[in-house]
Amino acid sequence: MIHCNSCDDYVNACFHILTAKGYKKTRTRVIIAEAISQFAKPFGPKELHDQVSQSANIDFATVYRNFQIFSGCELLHAVGTQGKFVACSELHCETNTSHTIFYCRSCDMTEEVVDTSRPRKKVAAPDSFIAESRVTQVIGICADCSA
Repeated sequence: MIHCNSCDDYVNACFHILTAKGYKKTRTRVIIAEAISQFAKPFGPKELHDQVSQSANIDFATVYRNFQIFSGCELLHAVGTQGKFVACSELHCETNTSHTIFYCRSCDMTEEVVDTSRPRKKVAAPDSFIAESRVTQVIGICADCSA
């Protein structure tokens, strides 16, 4: 498991995963990964494009395609109900981990908790359903907002 404490950690972990899945390390993807690592709040493709376009001439379609790639490789987790995402804080996890995202609907605070001490709870899936991701989201109000 790779815990990402810095931009460089996140970028390196992203490319470890992306290249293992057949994606090339390009200048555009490096810029996008660096921008993703800087977001403190949930964001969508438009906010990501706004961020990267400050330093590079990358069109929205390119940002959107790469956003989909990062999301599909579980480098991003969906949060809330507004189509926003956060960077995964624990990349390249073992299969027996449980990711839980706590999301404050008032201030957009998110915190990801990854529990490696207990296996994921097995949930009976419908016949012929292949699970690709297991992330639990808990939506509520954080301590600061409830005070």
